[in-house]
Amino acid sequence: MDPLPNNNQSFWKSTIKAPSYPTLSKNCEVDVAIVGGGISGILTAFSAAKAGLSVTLLEARDFVSGTTGGTSAKLTAQHQLIYDDLLNKNGVDVAKLYYQANKEGLHFIESLVQEYDIDCDYEKIDAYVYAQTKEEVEPLEKEAEAYKKLSILGGLQMDCPLDLDVHSALIMKDQAQFNPVKFSLGVLKEIDHLGGSVYQNTMVTDLKKEGNCIHLSTNSDCTVTSKHVVFTTLFPTYDPDSFYAKHLQPVTSHLLALRYPQDFPGGMYINVDRSVRSIRHTKVNDDEYLLIGGETHKTGDQHSTDDRYQQLATFAKQTFSTSEVRSYWSEHDLVTEDRRPLMGYLASEDENIYTITGLNKWGLTNAAVGAKLICNLIMEQNNPYQEIFAPNRLQANDEKEDSSLQAKAAHLKKNQAATVEIDDQQIGLFKDQNEDIHYLDLACTHLGCEVHWNDGDHTWDCPCHGSIFNSTGKVVAGPAVQDLKKVDPNDISN
Repeated sequence: MDPLPNNNQSFWKSTIKAPSYPTLSKNCEVDVAIVGGGISGILTAFSAAKAGLSVTLLEARDFVSGTTGGTSAKLTAQHQLIYDDLLNKNGVDVAKLYYQANKEGLHFIESLVQEYDIDCDYEKIDAYVYAQTKEEVEPLEKEAEAYKKLSILGGLQMDCPLDLDVHSALIMKDQAQFNPVKFSLGVLKEIDHLGGSVYQNTMVTDLKKEGNCIHLSTNSDCTVTSKHVVFTTLFPTYDPDSFYAKHLQPVTSHLLALRYPQDFPGGMYINVDRSVRSIRHTKVNDDEYLLIGGETHKTGDQHSTDDRYQQLATFAKQTFSTSEVRSYWSEHDLVTEDRRPLMGYLASEDENIYTITGLNKWGLTNAAVGAKLICNLIMEQNNPYQEIFAPNRLQANDEKEDSSLQAKAAHLKKNQAATVEIDDQQIGLFKDQNEDIHYLDLACTHLGCEVHWNDGDHTWDCPCHGSIFNSTGKVVAGPAVQDLKKVDPNDISN
């Protein structure tokens, strides 16, 4: 394939010259301070200002410099395959509310585009999930059945408008796509018109509560005092109990923008397979482009990013006969274990601190939902989606995990071991002759590979480089020189 160009930045940001905003230069006092200048923060600031509240929006870098500026910019309630999963795990009510929420989020964005005449290449369009193998058809059929149960406008069909080798495709009608940077900058202007204050290059460095007020210290040596604070950064920078550190998993995806001088039949697309391929079209001036994304993985997994870009470029060449890459970039996001965002009170005891996070790679419609939800909470108004997105819903999962760990320990016999996975951490349990339980971090102290229990020799063995530890974690054979780390079960349960 052709070498990648010297343009390793988001396509959206590379085609637009964004205005600059001032850095906070004096102390201020407002009703609501929003920390984070992506689409979640911008829409929250707009909603609060529109409701008549005084607002300050603080961004540590440039506006829309993070996930919002790197998205593929699909405005849709079709989040790959999700509704069958929600039905099975959470029931009809939760699945229906999730769909309705994202449908309303799309309509909220559309209403802003129309009311304020925001030039952001907004286009109503159908969305498709497609299956390319016989094995992928069954989950697609189950999702189609979920559409019927939830009265979602769409259904299964044998092909799709794009020339792809598909076995079947699932359409969700009347979705949309746009330019997220143009849209966000357009809404920023309206915040200013409504009397809100907007600052960039202003990082919040500390938070202190004093009575009914919250004081935010910043890197500009100025303080914002507010009645309410909303954290809309990718990861909440205020996490005193490490709740969000426990429940949010960082993931990274990669995208290419390629010139595409052919007619595009319309629609936006994503495949069933875990090796994701997301496809959409856009136009800048008179030039046509394909945006192809995928290669999603846990952030920092050490695999070659260049190889991932090459995989996407090979897919583009083989599928669309195009290889002229205009720009390429990575996009970071956070996912939750139940696939629903965390939006609402940041902690139950902090009823004037809120968050929008964990948007699970479908952050545009969810951000709009979150903005209205947070504004309703601030105004002490009811919101039908508060419960299904409330962060504290995951506390019940914590209790289940804790009981699972204790249950494993309770059922162990003498000289028996077990392994429990909690939040991607492998924990080893061993019951000795005195019936004491030893809790071990199973990351080998040599280079971090996961050690496995050897039931014949009663040792923990490393499959990567051969280190061996006895049943209570002490080194028996190298190359490791340090014992396995002990784990305090009380720390796990907090």
